[in-house]
Parts: sequence; structure tokens; C-alpha cells
Amino acid sequence: MKKIGILTLPLWNNYGGILQTYALNYKLKSLGYETLVIDYKKLPQSKVEIAKIHSKNWIKKYLFKNKTWNLSQTDSFRSYVSSNTRGFVESELTPLSSPVFGKDELSEMNDILDGVIVGSDQVWRPDYAPSWGTYFLDFLEPSKLRISYSASFGKENVKFTEAQLVVARKELCKFDAISVREKNGLDIVKENFGFKAEHILDPTLLLDKEDYESIVDKYKEPKSCGNLFTYILDHNETSEIIINKVSNEMNLNSFEVNSKIPKVDIDLNKIDGHVYPRVTKWLKAFVDAEYVIADSFHGCVFSIIFNKPFIAVGNKQRGLTRFTSLLETFDLTSRLVLEPSQITEELINYEFDWDKINKIRHFKRKESIDFLTSAIGEQNEKD
Repeated sequence: MKKIGILTLPLWNNYGGILQTYALNYKLKSLGYETLVIDYKKLPQSKVEIAKIHSKNWIKKYLFKNKTWNLSQTDSFRSYVSSNTRGFVESELTPLSSPVFGKDELSEMNDILDGVIVGSDQVWRPDYAPSWGTYFLDFLEPSKLRISYSASFGKENVKFTEAQLVVARKELCKFDAISVREKNGLDIVKENFGFKAEHILDPTLLLDKEDYESIVDKYKEPKSCGNLFTYILDHNETSEIIINKVSNEMNLNSFEVNSKIPKVDIDLNKIDGHVYPRVTKWLKAFVDAEYVIADSFHGCVFSIIFNKPFIAVGNKQRGLTRFTSLLETFDLTSRLVLEPSQITEELINYEFDWDKINKIRHFKRKESIDFLTSAIGEQNEKD
């Protein structure tokens, strides 16, 4: 039996990132493979970096009498606000490696793994990945299995430096199989790196809602405090207008499950409000919701999994192609909204053909699982 490592972006507090890792790990184990989730993290901040951040905060406090501090960039703050989400990672994304920092420690994985799957999530987005070469598996020995599963570039117009192109081309030629999450990723891989890729589902779509409901039940999550779940990463006037319109039209009570971290500063007296809620509390929101509004890719994905009516609020800064590719796959392009003027009574009350949507998902899921088993080279399916 091959032992396969899973490498994705650092697992801190991104619900979608954590759950796609959970789903891929769950599915691989159910197919009979031995797995290891690689707990890869950025190198810890140096004392100099920490001192610079704190110096700026002290100047604000004592010279300008400002009570808010910018802690969002410090490792200690990230660890604190991620206490709930990291708890899920450490208890449910098992087996989990000890924390891995840098290429030297990653290279040690050659001693215990037969290969590595990189993905999903935006592992090939240049401004997201903490180390470009790492996500093209440059630390693996030549004999090791290399697979990208549903890797994402994240946005439409991705620009690479010459150095990044050299690394990607050099490493991708060693891959046994390449797959991407968005349809435009096929063109990016072909035109920039010269390789053919396959378009497959995000790992979260490999599981059914019952799989997620079982873990919510395991943690005995209480009922959510509303029935219109709004998962908005970038709050603005547009999203607020849309939420109010839907709430009034459907007579629903909106609620959120997210951290209250602002873009810049926080009040130290209110720091507990910045802790991310439990992953299972986030999942429970989909169980209880009658309607969902999200500007998040995975917010839309889980609406589909749980068969919940939803509106996708276009988030250009985070990349629209992630939305368009997903919605095109399920023939739901009308659900993408960019302006409040698009919110009509007809759009809000749209009748979803869940039978059709679920058939598409089951068909695409089989394609995606076939890709995995073919790429790994051993099929030990148990379910």
C-alpha cells in the first residue's frame, strides 16, 4: 500500500482550505490508501520582524494615544485566533505530521512517503504560496510519485516571473498527473508551462452532505442563530444591500459564522471576538440555513453540497474565475451577482433543480476519483 502525503496551503483558519484537506484525506483513506497530512507552515517570524511590528504599535499607543493595535501580522496573534480551527486540524486531519518548516524539513518526507499530492486550494497562486517551488514538489526525490489534485491559480490574469516559470516547467515535467480546479487553469498550464492538465472537482465535493453532518453531530453543535447564512469575507455596501434585500424578501434572519478580524487594527480589549469559530459551527450553519449568501468559493460549494438556495456575490479582488468555473459546471451561472441592481424577486426565488445538480456532481465526482486512483496507480476502493 502506498503512503501518500497531502500538501496544501498552511492550515490555520481558512474554513474552505481546512475542509478541502479533510475531504481529500477522508476520501483517500476510504479508497484504501495510507495518508499523511503535511502540516507545512511558513518559517516563524524573526525577533527583528516581531520587534518592528510591536514598535509601530507602541508608537501609536503612547505618542498618538491610539488604543488599537495591528496584531494581524504576528504569529502569536494568528495562533490565538486560530485556536478553534487548529483544534479541528489536529483532531480530524489525521494522521497529521509534526509542524514542517522549510525545504530541509520537507525533504525528510522522502524517508516516509511514496509520493505527495499537492492541492487543492490556491497552491499555484504566486502571491498566496509561501514558497513557490515547494508547491511544485521540488523537495521530492526523482522516484517519488507527484500529483496535483485540483490545484488552483485563483484568478483570471495570473502573472509569473521568469524565475517562477523556470521552476514550474522544471518540476511539472516530473509529475505523474496534473489536475486543476478551474477550467481556465487548463489554459494556464498549457500556455505557460507546456503541459496538459485535467479539470476536476474541489475535494470537498467528493463527499456527501451526510459525511459533513456526521462530524457536526460528533461535536454536538447547537442550532444556528438564524436561517439566512451570510458568509462574506469582504464586507462592503454591495453585500449589505444584497443581504437586506434577500432578508426582507424571504422574511429570514441573517447570521454569520466568522472571525471579526478587521483589515488593520483591533482593540486589545475585544480580542476574543477575533477568534475564529469552530469548523463544525461553520458547517452547522449550512445544515440550518434556508438560504445562503457568500462571496467565498467554498461558501458556494457547500451551498451546493447541502442543496441550499444561494447567491454568489462576485469578489473580483479574490478572483472571479473561481466562481464562474464552479457555477458553469453546475449550470448555475445566474447565481453570480456583481451589483445590487441584479437582485430581483425572480433571482431570489429561483427554483434550483437539485436533482440535475446532484447528478452532475455524482458524474464529476466519479471522474475525479478515477483521476486519483489512476494517478496513484493502486485501486483499493472500499466504498
